[in-house]
Amino acid sequence: MDEARKSWKLYVGGCFFALYGITTIAFFIVPFLGFSGTKKIVLMTIISVSGEVFFLLSLLLLGKTVLKKVKEKFWQWFRRPVAAAPVYIGKRRHCIGIWLFFISFIPYPLIEISLLFGYPAAGEHIAYLIMLFAGDILFVVSLFVLGNPFWEKITQLFKWKEQTTVGIQS
Repeated sequence: MDEARKSWKLYVGGCFFALYGITTIAFFIVPFLGFSGTKKIVLMTIISVSGEVFFLLSLLLLGKTVLKKVKEKFWQWFRRPVAAAPVYIGKRRHCIGIWLFFISFIPYPLIEISLLFGYPAAGEHIAYLIMLFAGDILFVVSLFVLGNPFWEKITQLFKWKEQTTVGIQS
C-alpha cells in the first residue's frame, strides 16, 4: 500500500514538475504573441504565478531528495566531461575546418562596406541578417569540424605563461 502511494506521488509530482517546465517556456513565448501590452503582462503574470505553484506542488509531492537528483542531472549537462583520449583529425578535415573558420568572418566586413556606401534598401535588412546568421553558423560548424585539439590550441593562446629567466646571467 505504501509503495503504491509513493508511486502515485511520484507520477503526480512529475506531472506538476513538467507543467512547471512548460509554464517557464510559455513565459518566454508570450511576448512574441500578437496580444496588446496589458494582455501580455496579465498573461505573463498568470503564467509566472501558476509556474511557481506547480513547482511548489511538485516539491511537496516529490520531496527534496528527488528534486536534488533532478537538479544534479540538469547541472551535469554543463559540467566538463572527463578528458578522453584525443581524437585524430585528418588533414582533409582540418583543411575544411580552417576554411569554414575563416569564411565565417567574411559576411561582417561585406555588410560593413555595404552600409558605408548607403545600402541596404528598404527590404534588404533580412538578407543582411541571413548573411550574419550564416556566418555565425559557419563559425560554430568549423569548431565542431576542427575538433577538440583545435579548441585546446585556441584556449592556450589566452593563458598567461610566466616568463622565466633561465640561462640569463647578470
